Amino acid sequence: MCLMIYQVITSSYLPYIYPKLNKLDLSSGQFCSIAIFLAAVQYICEQQGDQILAQILQILIALICFRFSFPYLFDIISAYYKKYKENFLTYLIIILKKLFPQSSLIWKFNDIIDQWRQKNSRIDRNFKQLRKLTISKKRQEKKEQQQIYTTLSLNKVGEAKLKLLKQ
Repeated sequence: MCLMIYQVITSSYLPYIYPKLNKLDLSSGQFCSIAIFLAAVQYICEQQGDQILAQILQILIALICFRFSFPYLFDIISAYYKKYKENFLTYLIIILKKLFPQSSLIWKFNDIIDQWRQKNSRIDRNFKQLRKLTISKKRQEKKEQQQIYTTLSLNKVGEAKLKLLKQ
């Protein structure tokens, strides 16, 4: 019952900033509700001695748990892939060199690693240039803003002196 109330509140108020997390939270609550219902039915089947249906429900619950954990596992695996893909391929090349020194895969994998490194260096270089340009633009805007303020304050002082002279 608490899970149902939580799902209603979650679908109305969206507690997370990222829509992906809101969707994941809602779907995980639904999977949990289904698993709880199936577990209750499984318990009743076991009490009544219907072991075949209880085993089928147990398999369904396991599949639901796998389906529930799949988005989390996928995100974790993709994050580790991005972080360690170059190291993995390097170790694979070392193993291939020992097992099959004349393999053409070694050259292909080396080319892939070189492409990844070039891409990363381009990204780093572009990021540094963008950062440098952004900082210089901000400095320029700040200088222009100070000049505008100085001009405005001088104009106000001049207007005040002009008013005093007219009186």
